[in-house]
Amino acid sequence: MGKRSREEQKKAGENASAALEWVEKAAEELGVGLSSMLVYEDERGVQRVNPLYLAAISEQLQFDGDIPELRTGDMPKEAMPAVPVDLESLNLVSIGFGLEKASRQTREQINAHTRALISEDDGVLVKLGADADLPAYRRGTSPAFVEMKVTGSEIALLSESQKQMYAWKALTSTPGRKSVALVLHRMIQQEFPEMVPVGESERDPVGETHWETSFGNKEEIEPRFPVIGLVWGSFRRFIDKQVKTNLGFKVKPINKVSDRIAGWSLYLYD
Repeated sequence: MGKRSREEQKKAGENASAALEWVEKAAEELGVGLSSMLVYEDERGVQRVNPLYLAAISEQLQFDGDIPELRTGDMPKEAMPAVPVDLESLNLVSIGFGLEKASRQTREQINAHTRALISEDDGVLVKLGADADLPAYRRGTSPAFVEMKVTGSEIALLSESQKQMYAWKALTSTPGRKSVALVLHRMIQQEFPEMVPVGESERDPVGETHWETSFGNKEEIEPRFPVIGLVWGSFRRFIDKQVKTNLGFKVKPINKVSDRIAGWSLYLYD
């Protein structure tokens, strides 16, 4: 194999740096922190992936089923899509139920998309790898929110154990916490219209508050416990204490899954 040109070497280095930066950003968003480094050298000088990082991913998969942000290959056939929902509800059970509906809907779309890519001539896929992904659910990217509606009659038909399962799913899964963060985001916009949402910011916040709760098995959760209402009350009191009203704000999920802690943070910017 011939030597690569200086330009090719430079491009390869840029691609590697970009890939590592992407993984670090995705890992930070998912709350599966990188301890110190993604890759380390063992006693023989061989580069290996940090085992703490792999353990954190494995831990997250227990609750999410799939992590498209960190996946480079095809989604396992037995896995279900992990998509957040755009759902106006203060009920964790409704959020969790909506997550399952959205996951099934996305799986059906993936199946239909795959069938459409099969050649009628020889029965093989005309596209492979990332090119064959459903545009709304691609490997290496964060899935978009799926608009979903859940009716009171749907929730009324659920058994107590089902309500526990859905409340637990909303609290313990990454898509669930993202969905609740969107609910809180919109409540702030409605209650404090002078405040401005901000994206990722390198500025230090002028104020921040955090609401956390621990969780165990799904059988231990109380589905009627008003988690979202309590978080909203905490955030509203914090905003009311601020001298300035036209602040920027950002709501982020707290993803301490390995410690069995979930929650949400509110950051304010001048």
